[in-house]
Amino acid sequence: MHRQVQTNTAISHTALWHVRYLGDILVAVNPFRNLPIYTPAFQARYHDIVKSATKPHIYAIADRAYFSLRRMGKDQSVVISGESGAGKTESAKLLIKHIMKLCNVGDVSAVMKKRILQVDHVLEAFGNARTQSNYNSSRFGLYKAIKIDAKGRMAGAHFSHYLLDKSRVVSQVDGKNNFHIFSYIMGLPQSSALGLSNTKEFKYLASSSQLSCENEDMYTKLVCALTDIGFSDHKQTHMHEMTAGLLHLGNIRFSAMDIHKGPAQIVDDPDRQPIPLLSRCFGVEAKALAEALLVSLFSVRGEIVKRPYSCAQAYDARDALARALYGRFFAWLVRQINLVLAPSSSQQQGLNQMWEIGILDILAVESIAKNGFEQMCINVANERLCNFFNQRMFM
Repeated sequence: MHRQVQTNTAISHTALWHVRYLGDILVAVNPFRNLPIYTPAFQARYHDIVKSATKPHIYAIADRAYFSLRRMGKDQSVVISGESGAGKTESAKLLIKHIMKLCNVGDVSAVMKKRILQVDHVLEAFGNARTQSNYNSSRFGLYKAIKIDAKGRMAGAHFSHYLLDKSRVVSQVDGKNNFHIFSYIMGLPQSSALGLSNTKEFKYLASSSQLSCENEDMYTKLVCALTDIGFSDHKQTHMHEMTAGLLHLGNIRFSAMDIHKGPAQIVDDPDRQPIPLLSRCFGVEAKALAEALLVSLFSVRGEIVKRPYSCAQAYDARDALARALYGRFFAWLVRQINLVLAPSSSQQQGLNQMWEIGILDILAVESIAKNGFEQMCINVANERLCNFFNQRMFM
Protein backbone atom coordinates (compact mmCIF):
# COMPACT_ATOMS: atom_id res chain seq x y z
CA MET A 1 0.00 0.00 0.00
CA HIS A 2 1.11 3.51 -0.63
CA ARG A 3 0.10 6.94 0.61
CA GLN A 4 -0.96 10.25 -0.77
CA VAL A 5 -1.02 13.58 1.04
CA GLN A 6 -2.74 16.89 0.54
CA THR A 7 -1.31 20.11 2.00
CA ASN A 8 -1.03 19.15 5.61
CA THR A 9 -2.21 15.93 4.10
CA ALA A 10 -0.70 13.05 2.32
CA ILE A 11 -1.42 10.98 -0.72
CA SER A 12 0.36 8.11 -2.20
CA HIS A 13 0.68 6.44 -5.42
CA THR A 14 -1.62 5.52 -8.27
CA ALA A 15 -5.08 6.18 -7.09
CA LEU A 16 -7.29 3.48 -8.40
CA TRP A 17 -10.49 1.94 -7.12
CA HIS A 18 -8.85 0.01 -4.28
CA VAL A 19 -8.58 3.12 -2.12
CA ARG A 20 -9.23 4.09 1.50
CA TYR A 21 -8.94 7.23 3.58
CA LEU A 22 -6.78 7.22 6.69
CA GLY A 23 -7.60 10.61 8.09
CA ASP A 24 -6.42 13.14 5.54
CA ILE A 25 -4.43 10.47 3.72
CA LEU A 26 -5.64 8.64 0.65
CA VAL A 27 -4.17 5.14 0.42
CA ALA A 28 -4.41 3.60 -3.04
CA VAL A 29 -3.20 0.40 -4.67
CA ASN A 30 -2.14 0.08 -8.29
CA PRO A 31 -4.07 -2.74 -10.05
CA PHE A 32 -1.75 -2.50 -13.11
CA ARG A 33 -4.70 -2.31 -15.48
CA ASN A 34 -7.10 0.36 -16.68
CA LEU A 35 -10.28 0.86 -14.70
CA PRO A 36 -13.28 2.90 -15.97
CA ILE A 37 -13.24 5.36 -13.07
CA TYR A 38 -11.52 8.34 -14.65
CA THR A 39 -14.22 9.36 -17.11
CA PRO A 40 -15.97 12.76 -17.37
CA ALA A 41 -18.92 11.20 -15.57
CA PHE A 42 -16.73 10.38 -12.58
CA GLN A 43 -15.19 13.84 -12.68
CA ALA A 44 -18.68 15.34 -12.42
CA ARG A 45 -19.24 13.46 -9.15
CA TYR A 46 -16.26 15.16 -7.52
CA HIS A 47 -17.13 18.84 -7.73
CA ASP A 48 -17.12 20.79 -4.46
CA ILE A 49 -18.13 17.78 -2.37
CA VAL A 50 -17.81 16.82 1.28
CA LYS A 51 -15.21 14.07 1.57
CA SER A 52 -17.63 11.64 3.20
CA ALA A 53 -20.32 12.20 0.56
CA THR A 54 -18.84 9.79 -1.97
CA LYS A 55 -16.24 7.07 -2.33
CA PRO A 56 -12.53 7.78 -1.84
CA HIS A 57 -10.92 8.87 -5.10
CA ILE A 58 -7.91 10.83 -6.28
CA TYR A 59 -10.36 13.30 -7.84
CA ALA A 60 -11.59 14.03 -4.30
CA ILE A 61 -8.05 15.09 -3.33
CA ALA A 62 -7.89 17.43 -6.35
CA ASP A 63 -11.38 18.76 -5.54
CA ARG A 64 -10.46 19.50 -1.94
CA ALA A 65 -7.22 21.25 -2.90
CA TYR A 66 -8.94 23.45 -5.49
CA PHE A 67 -11.93 24.55 -3.40
CA SER A 68 -9.81 25.01 -0.26
CA LEU A 69 -7.71 27.43 -2.28
CA ARG A 70 -10.80 29.26 -3.53
CA ARG A 71 -12.38 29.59 -0.09
CA MET A 72 -9.32 30.35 2.01
CA GLY A 73 -7.16 32.15 -0.54
CA LYS A 74 -4.17 30.01 0.45
CA ASP A 75 -1.75 27.91 -1.59
CA GLN A 76 -2.39 24.15 -1.48
CA SER A 77 -0.08 21.17 -1.93
CA VAL A 78 -0.27 17.45 -2.55
CA VAL A 79 2.56 15.01 -1.80
CA ILE A 80 2.67 11.72 -3.70
CA SER A 81 4.86 8.97 -2.33
CA GLY A 82 5.31 5.24 -2.87
CA GLU A 83 7.56 2.51 -4.17
CA SER A 84 8.70 2.19 -7.75
CA GLY A 85 5.74 1.13 -9.90
CA ALA A 86 3.15 2.32 -7.37
CA GLY A 87 1.75 4.76 -9.92
CA LYS A 88 2.92 8.09 -8.55
CA THR A 89 3.40 9.77 -11.93
CA GLU A 90 0.00 8.57 -13.16
CA SER A 91 -1.55 9.90 -9.96
CA ALA A 92 0.00 13.31 -10.60
CA LYS A 93 -1.44 13.31 -14.12
CA LEU A 94 -4.92 12.48 -12.80
CA LEU A 95 -4.70 15.24 -10.19
CA ILE A 96 -3.78 17.84 -12.79
CA LYS A 97 -6.45 16.55 -15.16
CA HIS A 98 -9.17 17.09 -12.56
CA ILE A 99 -7.80 20.43 -11.35
CA MET A 100 -7.93 21.74 -14.92
CA LYS A 101 -11.50 20.46 -15.20
CA LEU A 102 -12.45 22.35 -12.04
CA CYS A 103 -10.78 25.50 -13.40
CA ASN A 104 -13.37 25.62 -16.20
CA VAL A 105 -10.67 25.97 -18.83
CA GLY A 106 -11.98 28.15 -21.65
CA ASP A 107 -10.71 28.98 -25.13
CA VAL A 108 -8.07 31.37 -23.80
CA SER A 109 -6.32 28.74 -21.69
CA ALA A 110 -7.09 25.70 -23.85
CA VAL A 111 -3.64 25.96 -25.44
CA MET A 112 -2.07 26.17 -21.97
CA LYS A 113 -3.97 23.04 -20.90
CA LYS A 114 -2.73 21.13 -23.94
CA ARG A 115 0.84 22.22 -23.28
CA ILE A 116 0.74 21.17 -19.62
CA LEU A 117 -0.55 17.73 -20.57
CA GLN A 118 2.19 17.33 -23.20
CA VAL A 119 4.95 18.25 -20.75
CA ASP A 120 4.62 14.82 -19.14
CA HIS A 121 5.59 13.10 -22.40
CA VAL A 122 8.71 15.25 -22.74
CA LEU A 123 9.92 14.95 -19.15
CA GLU A 124 9.28 11.20 -19.13
CA ALA A 125 11.39 10.78 -22.28
CA PHE A 126 14.34 12.66 -20.77
CA GLY A 127 13.91 11.78 -17.08
CA ASN A 128 12.39 8.29 -16.96
CA ALA A 129 13.98 4.88 -17.48
CA ARG A 130 13.34 1.19 -17.10
CA THR A 131 14.35 -0.22 -13.73
CA GLN A 132 14.26 -3.73 -12.30
CA SER A 133 10.73 -3.21 -10.99
CA ASN A 134 9.23 -0.64 -13.36
CA TYR A 135 9.33 -0.14 -17.13
CA ASN A 136 8.75 3.63 -16.89
CA SER A 137 10.24 4.80 -13.60
CA SER A 138 10.77 8.49 -12.88
CA ARG A 139 14.45 9.06 -12.15
CA PHE A 140 14.00 12.58 -10.81
CA GLY A 141 11.73 14.41 -8.40
CA LEU A 142 9.19 16.83 -9.84
CA TYR A 143 7.21 19.65 -8.24
CA LYS A 144 4.37 20.95 -10.41
CA ALA A 145 2.86 24.29 -9.42
CA ILE A 146 -0.47 25.02 -11.12
CA LYS A 147 -1.15 28.77 -11.06
CA ILE A 148 -4.76 29.77 -10.26
CA ASP A 149 -6.01 33.37 -10.61
CA ALA A 150 -8.52 35.19 -8.42
CA LYS A 151 -11.42 33.93 -10.57
CA GLY A 152 -10.38 30.31 -10.14
CA ARG A 153 -9.00 29.98 -13.66
CA MET A 154 -5.77 28.26 -14.57
CA ALA A 155 -3.23 30.95 -15.47
CA GLY A 156 -0.09 28.88 -16.04
CA ALA A 157 2.29 26.44 -14.41
CA HIS A 158 5.86 26.13 -13.15
CA PHE A 159 7.94 22.97 -12.84
CA SER A 160 10.88 22.35 -10.51
CA HIS A 161 13.05 19.23 -10.59
CA TYR A 162 15.59 17.78 -8.21
CA LEU A 163 17.86 14.74 -7.70
CA LEU A 164 18.08 13.76 -11.37
CA ASP A 165 19.77 10.34 -11.51
CA LYS A 166 22.68 11.53 -13.68
CA SER A 167 24.78 8.46 -12.84
CA ARG A 168 22.44 6.45 -15.06
CA VAL A 169 23.79 8.26 -18.13
CA VAL A 170 27.16 6.50 -17.93
CA SER A 171 26.37 3.17 -16.25
CA GLN A 172 23.39 0.93 -15.59
CA VAL A 173 23.27 -2.30 -13.63
CA ASP A 174 21.75 -5.44 -15.15
CA GLY A 175 18.02 -5.16 -15.76
CA LYS A 176 18.06 -1.36 -16.05
CA ASN A 177 18.15 0.99 -19.01
CA ASN A 178 19.50 4.44 -19.67
CA PHE A 179 17.00 7.30 -19.98
CA HIS A 180 14.38 6.61 -22.65
CA ILE A 181 15.56 9.44 -24.92
CA PHE A 182 18.84 7.68 -25.72
CA SER A 183 16.92 4.79 -27.27
CA TYR A 184 14.15 6.91 -28.79
CA ILE A 185 16.63 8.99 -30.77
CA MET A 186 17.53 5.88 -32.72
CA GLY A 187 14.15 6.31 -34.42
CA LEU A 188 15.07 9.79 -35.68
CA PRO A 189 14.91 9.95 -39.53
CA GLN A 190 18.30 11.70 -39.65
CA SER A 191 19.88 9.36 -37.08
CA SER A 192 22.48 8.12 -39.58
CA ALA A 193 23.63 11.71 -40.19
CA LEU A 194 24.33 11.95 -36.45
CA GLY A 195 26.30 8.71 -36.50
CA LEU A 196 23.56 6.69 -34.78
CA SER A 197 22.66 3.13 -35.67
CA ASN A 198 22.30 0.17 -33.32
CA THR A 199 22.02 0.77 -29.58
CA LYS A 200 24.51 -2.03 -28.95
CA GLU A 201 27.29 0.02 -30.57
CA PHE A 202 27.27 2.54 -27.72
CA LYS A 203 28.81 1.94 -24.32
CA TYR A 204 26.21 4.10 -22.56
CA LEU A 205 23.43 1.91 -24.03
CA ALA A 206 24.96 -1.48 -23.26
CA SER A 207 21.86 -2.77 -21.46
CA SER A 208 19.13 -1.09 -23.52
CA SER A 209 16.62 -3.42 -25.09
CA GLN A 210 13.91 -1.34 -26.83
CA LEU A 211 12.96 -2.45 -30.32
CA SER A 212 13.69 -0.11 -33.23
CA CYS A 213 10.00 0.04 -34.24
CA GLU A 214 9.14 1.11 -30.70
CA ASN A 215 11.84 3.78 -30.81
CA GLU A 216 10.44 5.25 -34.01
CA ASP A 217 6.91 5.39 -32.59
CA MET A 218 7.97 6.93 -29.29
CA TYR A 219 10.23 9.47 -30.93
CA THR A 220 7.40 10.56 -33.23
CA LYS A 221 5.19 11.13 -30.17
CA LEU A 222 7.99 13.06 -28.46
CA VAL A 223 8.47 15.37 -31.45
CA CYS A 224 4.71 16.06 -31.52
CA ALA A 225 4.78 16.91 -27.81
CA LEU A 226 7.78 19.22 -28.21
CA THR A 227 6.08 21.00 -31.10
CA ASP A 228 2.81 21.41 -29.19
CA ILE A 229 4.64 22.86 -26.18
CA GLY A 230 6.38 25.41 -28.40
CA PHE A 231 9.90 24.09 -29.09
CA SER A 232 11.06 25.38 -32.48
CA ASP A 233 12.64 23.09 -35.09
CA HIS A 234 15.96 24.83 -34.38
CA LYS A 235 15.82 23.98 -30.67
CA GLN A 236 14.74 20.43 -31.38
CA THR A 237 17.72 19.98 -33.72
CA HIS A 238 20.08 21.08 -30.96
CA MET A 239 18.39 18.65 -28.56
CA HIS A 240 18.95 15.82 -31.05
CA GLU A 241 22.61 16.78 -31.43
CA MET A 242 23.21 17.01 -27.68
CA THR A 243 21.66 13.58 -27.08
CA ALA A 244 23.65 11.99 -29.91
CA GLY A 245 26.82 13.72 -28.74
CA LEU A 246 26.54 12.19 -25.28
CA LEU A 247 26.37 8.72 -26.82
CA HIS A 248 29.49 9.39 -28.91
CA LEU A 249 31.25 10.73 -25.82
CA GLY A 250 30.83 7.34 -24.17
CA ASN A 251 32.56 5.62 -27.10
CA ILE A 252 35.83 7.54 -26.69
CA ARG A 253 38.53 5.15 -25.48
CA PHE A 254 41.92 5.87 -23.96
CA SER A 255 45.21 4.02 -23.77
CA ALA A 256 48.50 4.43 -21.91
CA MET A 257 51.59 2.43 -21.11
CA ASP A 258 50.24 2.08 -17.57
CA ILE A 259 46.53 2.45 -16.82
CA HIS A 260 47.24 4.34 -13.59
CA LYS A 261 50.04 6.54 -14.95
CA GLY A 262 49.84 9.11 -17.72
CA PRO A 263 49.80 10.45 -20.12
CA ALA A 264 46.60 9.04 -21.63
CA GLN A 265 46.00 9.08 -25.37
CA ILE A 266 42.74 8.81 -27.30
CA VAL A 267 42.51 5.51 -29.18
CA ASP A 268 42.03 6.07 -32.89
CA ASP A 269 38.82 4.37 -34.07
CA PRO A 270 38.49 4.76 -37.87
CA ASP A 271 35.18 2.88 -37.92
CA ARG A 272 33.25 5.02 -35.41
CA GLN A 273 35.29 8.26 -35.41
CA PRO A 274 33.79 9.49 -32.11
CA ILE A 275 35.86 12.72 -31.92
CA PRO A 276 34.73 14.14 -35.31
CA LEU A 277 31.14 13.11 -34.61
CA LEU A 278 31.26 14.54 -31.10
CA SER A 279 32.81 17.76 -32.39
CA ARG A 280 29.96 18.19 -34.89
CA CYS A 281 27.23 17.40 -32.37
CA PHE A 282 28.56 19.73 -29.68
CA GLY A 283 29.67 22.46 -32.08
CA VAL A 284 33.26 22.66 -30.80
CA GLU A 285 36.66 22.23 -32.46
CA ALA A 286 37.86 18.64 -32.55
CA LYS A 287 41.40 19.59 -31.43
CA ALA A 288 40.21 21.59 -28.43
CA LEU A 289 37.78 18.83 -27.50
CA ALA A 290 40.46 16.14 -27.62
CA GLU A 291 42.78 18.23 -25.45
CA ALA A 292 40.05 18.87 -22.89
CA LEU A 293 39.54 15.10 -22.54
CA LEU A 294 43.25 14.48 -21.93
CA VAL A 295 44.38 17.21 -19.53
CA SER A 296 43.15 19.13 -16.51
CA LEU A 297 43.81 22.84 -16.06
CA PHE A 298 44.61 24.56 -12.79
CA SER A 299 46.08 27.88 -11.77
CA VAL A 300 49.37 28.30 -9.90
CA ARG A 301 50.17 31.90 -8.86
CA GLY A 302 48.13 33.23 -11.75
CA GLU A 303 49.64 30.90 -14.34
CA ILE A 304 47.55 28.21 -16.03
CA VAL A 305 49.16 24.76 -15.80
CA LYS A 306 48.13 21.70 -17.81
CA ARG A 307 48.30 18.33 -16.11
CA PRO A 308 47.88 15.21 -18.30
CA TYR A 309 45.39 12.60 -17.18
CA SER A 310 46.32 9.00 -16.60
CA CYS A 311 44.18 6.51 -18.47
CA ALA A 312 41.97 5.86 -15.42
CA GLN A 313 41.59 9.61 -14.78
CA ALA A 314 40.67 10.22 -18.43
CA TYR A 315 37.82 7.70 -18.21
CA ASP A 316 36.62 9.27 -14.97
CA ALA A 317 36.75 12.76 -16.50
CA ARG A 318 34.88 11.59 -19.60
CA ASP A 319 32.04 10.12 -17.56
CA ALA A 320 31.93 13.12 -15.22
CA LEU A 321 31.59 15.39 -18.26
CA ALA A 322 28.71 13.27 -19.59
CA ARG A 323 26.87 13.45 -16.27
CA ALA A 324 27.38 17.20 -15.94
CA LEU A 325 26.28 17.89 -19.52
CA TYR A 326 23.11 15.85 -19.14
CA GLY A 327 22.29 17.56 -15.86
CA ARG A 328 22.60 20.99 -17.46
CA PHE A 329 20.72 19.82 -20.55
CA PHE A 330 17.79 18.62 -18.42
CA ALA A 331 17.79 21.85 -16.40
CA TRP A 332 17.71 23.85 -19.66
CA LEU A 333 14.78 21.75 -20.87
CA VAL A 334 12.77 22.48 -17.70
CA ARG A 335 13.58 26.23 -17.96
CA GLN A 336 12.33 26.32 -21.55
CA ILE A 337 9.11 24.61 -20.51
CA ASN A 338 8.61 27.11 -17.68
CA LEU A 339 9.04 30.04 -20.06
CA VAL A 340 6.22 28.69 -22.22
CA LEU A 341 3.92 27.90 -19.28
CA ALA A 342 4.45 31.17 -17.38
CA PRO A 343 1.37 33.40 -16.87
CA SER A 344 0.92 36.04 -19.55
CA SER A 345 2.03 39.65 -19.02
CA SER A 346 -1.54 40.75 -18.35
CA GLN A 347 -1.94 38.00 -15.75
CA GLN A 348 1.41 38.89 -14.18
CA GLN A 349 0.00 42.26 -13.18
CA GLY A 350 -2.36 40.49 -10.79
CA LEU A 351 0.18 38.13 -9.23
CA ASN A 352 -0.77 39.37 -5.79
CA GLN A 353 -4.14 37.73 -6.45
CA MET A 354 -2.75 34.48 -7.81
CA TRP A 355 -2.26 31.24 -5.90
CA GLU A 356 -0.96 27.81 -6.70
CA ILE A 357 -1.67 24.15 -6.14
CA GLY A 358 1.63 22.33 -5.82
CA ILE A 359 1.94 18.62 -6.63
CA LEU A 360 5.11 16.91 -5.45
CA ASP A 361 5.88 13.65 -7.24
CA ILE A 362 8.73 12.32 -5.12
CA LEU A 363 11.10 9.73 -6.49
CA ALA A 364 10.53 6.08 -5.76
CA VAL A 365 12.25 3.93 -3.17
CA GLU A 366 14.34 1.24 -4.89
CA SER A 367 15.80 -1.81 -3.18
CA ILE A 368 19.11 -2.41 -4.97
CA ALA A 369 22.43 -3.91 -3.94
CA LYS A 370 24.42 -0.70 -4.36
CA ASN A 371 22.91 2.78 -4.19
CA GLY A 372 24.27 5.81 -5.99
CA PHE A 373 24.27 9.17 -4.21
CA GLU A 374 20.98 10.26 -5.78
CA GLN A 375 19.19 7.03 -4.81
CA MET A 376 20.51 7.29 -1.26
CA CYS A 377 19.01 10.79 -0.97
CA ILE A 378 15.73 9.52 -2.44
CA ASN A 379 15.51 6.68 0.08
CA VAL A 380 16.27 9.00 3.01
CA ALA A 381 13.58 11.46 1.87
CA ASN A 382 11.01 8.67 1.58
CA GLU A 383 11.89 7.32 5.03
CA ARG A 384 11.35 10.79 6.51
CA LEU A 385 7.95 10.93 4.79
CA CYS A 386 7.09 7.48 6.15
CA ASN A 387 7.88 8.71 9.66
CA PHE A 388 5.63 11.71 9.10
CA PHE A 389 2.77 9.48 7.96
CA ASN A 390 3.15 7.17 10.97
CA GLN A 391 3.14 10.07 13.40
CA ARG A 392 0.12 11.67 11.76
CA MET A 393 -1.91 8.47 11.53
CA PHE A 394 -1.02 6.60 14.70
CA MET A 395 0.85 8.74 17.23
